[in-house]
Amino acid sequence: MLPALQALPGPAWPVNARCRVAASTDPAHLVGSLTRGPDFGAVLAGPRTGHRADGLRLPCAGTPLVRVTTESRARV
Repeated sequence: MLPALQALPGPAWPVNARCRVAASTDPAHLVGSLTRGPDFGAVLAGPRTGHRADGLRLPCAGTPLVRVTTESRARV
């Protein structure tokens, strides 16, 4: 997962339904820490279209994580 995150143009961190960071390329968001944002559980329960209007992305089908970026955080 980390190589895919490092390939992004900016910092990113996948978050689980309980708002815990699963991996991170941003030192401000440590693995295991809590992050603020929308109801990530609801995001994961919603349609798996891959990209949402608020900038959040589901990194890959079947993975219970939401990819959060500095761009999507600005919209939250």
